[in-house]
Amino acid sequence: MRGEGMDAGGDMTAPFKKQIYSKSMEEMEHEREMLRMKQEHEIRMQREKAEAELRMEEARKEWVISLVESLNKRDRE
Repeated sequence: MRGEGMDAGGDMTAPFKKQIYSKSMEEMEHEREMLRMKQEHEIRMQREKAEAELRMEEARKEWVISLVESLNKRDRE
């Protein structure tokens, strides 16, 4: 059986093998790039979440300090 990229014996021709190899190298490079972008996105999301949690904790601390100061002031009066 002879088709595109096949020689008379049914084996793949060298140019066809190279084309398949190049395509799969391009696909692998694309997959690596997509994985890298996904990992960067996940890291960015984790960092943003941690920063938001830190801001919330700081806001809670300031609220508690303000409440304690307010109660202390009221007790002194």
